[in-house]
Amino acid sequence: MAIVRAMTFFIPVENWSSPDFQKYEEYINRSLDIANETNISPWTIRLVLPPLEKKIELERYRNIVLEFYDRRPSKDLMLHAAAIPSDSKIIDGIMDILSETNRLFSTILIRDSTHIDRLVDRIYLYEGDYSLFTRISMTHLKWLQTPYFPSTANVDNIFGFALALRYVDLFDKYLAGNRSIIDYLEDIRGIVEGYEEEFYGVDLSLSPWMEESVAELVEKHFDTVIGEPGSYQGIYRINKAISKLASETSVPTLGFNEIMLAVGEDDLLKKRVEEGTLRLGVLEGLANVCISGLDMVALERDRRLLIKTLEDMDYIARRKGVTIGTRLIPVEPGKDKVDVQRFGVIPVIKV
Repeated sequence: MAIVRAMTFFIPVENWSSPDFQKYEEYINRSLDIANETNISPWTIRLVLPPLEKKIELERYRNIVLEFYDRRPSKDLMLHAAAIPSDSKIIDGIMDILSETNRLFSTILIRDSTHIDRLVDRIYLYEGDYSLFTRISMTHLKWLQTPYFPSTANVDNIFGFALALRYVDLFDKYLAGNRSIIDYLEDIRGIVEGYEEEFYGVDLSLSPWMEESVAELVEKHFDTVIGEPGSYQGIYRINKAISKLASETSVPTLGFNEIMLAVGEDDLLKKRVEEGTLRLGVLEGLANVCISGLDMVALERDRRLLIKTLEDMDYIARRKGVTIGTRLIPVEPGKDKVDVQRFGVIPVIKV
């Protein structure tokens, strides 16, 4: 049974230097009204603010972001208020800001690969709660508007909403010729009728959640083991099936719309990493046929390794000409696994 993984509302900010918090609260109340009126009952409700392109002092920015965060009517609401370009000085303090919250998310747009050294020093060498690294990502190439966190931003800076799904079971049936997922999407179209001007659409990305494994779909339908020969064609063919699905529904789409190999969120991917079948080099390479080839990946906290990994991902994005995201969890040398809040035990990937 499919689940709406995220109902994500894109909240505009007219003036980052002096935001209108009353207007912000009005947008949030409008968001909650839509969520209630549509009866979608999402697994999570998320709020996304526009990228920070203006130069603001770090302490001023911290105060603004925490004010946005504190004004959520429900503390369960996730807030993405920190889409930051890689040449911003805010990066120097972003990890400290994240450490003051538990539902605030950030992404850094890598504008130039020469910025990667500083990003590693300020972010991935930061010593703190491992869960902080699940709430920050790198966005490669350009900003992207998607309901998925953390590699998103309110690019258009206008109000609207979008949906992301947990639908591994229905996609399994779709690969076998069953069209129930199309009926489900058409039902969504009916549910949001009347909100056409505000509804951006659905990101049809196939994302895992523990036993709802996307790796299992690849192995089951395309006679391969993730990490071994056949992985590339299996993932590519899943992505082609997602594209076909998008063409067969009247529901608009946005965002990534590809399979997501989020290691820390997929029980079979965790198993393949733990047994050494899936290694870092192979997972990097899969980014050529998969939007998020490095997502929720625990790896050794080695400065050179982190720099080279991010450089690889940045050049893959530039070669493909599409936005990809990278989310890494750096772990002290010598550890073979790490226990992360909300995600459980994640094995450290071998190089």
